[in-house]
Amino acid sequence: MEDPMKRSPITSLAVAAGAAAATLAGTAGPAEAAAVRAVDLGAVTANAVNDHGVVVGKDAYNSYGLAARWDSTGKRTGLGTLPGYSHSDANDVSDRGVVVGTAFEVGSGSEVLRQNAVRWDRTGRISRLDAVPGRPVSTAVAVNDSGVAIGEAGTTTGPDTHVHAVRWEPSGKAVNLGSLPGYEHSAPFAINNRGVIAGVAYTPGPDRQNVWRAVRWDAHGRITELPTLPGDDQSTAAYVNDAGTIVGDSYSAGARHPVTWDVAGNITRLGLPAGVTGAYATGIDAQGNVAGTATTGVGGGERAVRWDRAGRVTELGGLPGGGWSTSGRINDHATVVGTATVQGGAYLHAVLWDRRGRIVDLGTLPGGGPNSSAWEINDRGLVVGRAQAADGEFHVVLWSLRNAPAADGDA
Repeated sequence: MEDPMKRSPITSLAVAAGAAAATLAGTAGPAEAAAVRAVDLGAVTANAVNDHGVVVGKDAYNSYGLAARWDSTGKRTGLGTLPGYSHSDANDVSDRGVVVGTAFEVGSGSEVLRQNAVRWDRTGRISRLDAVPGRPVSTAVAVNDSGVAIGEAGTTTGPDTHVHAVRWEPSGKAVNLGSLPGYEHSAPFAINNRGVIAGVAYTPGPDRQNVWRAVRWDAHGRITELPTLPGDDQSTAAYVNDAGTIVGDSYSAGARHPVTWDVAGNITRLGLPAGVTGAYATGIDAQGNVAGTATTGVGGGERAVRWDRAGRVTELGGLPGGGWSTSGRINDHATVVGTATVQGGAYLHAVLWDRRGRIVDLGTLPGGGPNSSAWEINDRGLVVGRAQAADGEFHVVLWSLRNAPAADGDA
């Protein structure tokens, strides 16, 4: 599934989702040396990877480009765009090879003139997803293994657009998912294989800052407001697993509290390791293990953490000689990827933590620069990230471990 923190929505939604916790466990040391293989995809953008090693994104970085997909060996297939459109981006790919994203028509001043949600079938054929009446601007951000896609539809391409969450059936038919009473907008962040969607309803507040509420849509499109913690007045929901557990956060006046909601909508505040001031989640696996990053206040750095399904928190630690670390996604073997500092914080390296908390330094590109980072991993252990090339430019990289630590059961 695609990461909601990296997607390209109609409106830019800065959402920090929370995680779980209770007691602090010890930090494991480095894993035994593993042979790391790196495949350089070049200066492109990668948005998602499925469990067959298919990566999707676009053939440009920090600019408009054309959607593409790559296999695990780095072979590229261009996906093109709709007739009459100039650019496209692929945002997610299912395990059945269905890709969803957006087609754009861009003007001479780089302004977006038209934007439409699209789907590519497993052979690469593109089709336009149906428009929502009164909301002609759309983008598709995620798709499940049944071919149900989610995204947003808005009234214009400009900043004053009114946006609603949308679900597209495998046929391409659009369903406007609406918003909560009293809220102008909504946005979906994740969909599970049962069709349950996690997201937000939001509306401008008295100070023109958006007011956010975590919501869940069931497989029939019915919306439910998820509760906040006592004393809080805002919330967000960012991830949902196939069991229906949603991860997000509850907050007020800037103080964010990691939380989960069960299938009945009951909220649980998830504690923090000692000495930290907050945390946010970066993913949840099928068993309910949650990856996240704990923060220690201004100037205090960050620490990658993982919570097991019982709510016990483990600090994942960093690399020898480093300092802080942050987590990316988690796969269904409770393996977490992320980034850790090296040489006293001078550089960043992509890393992997196995289910026991043992860390593997994924390194950098041979002959390249000193920095790398990782944000995505599939259930076969293929890691997606970025590393610095010799000229200083960052390239997307696929890492795999030939002697990876064994996954001896689920956490």
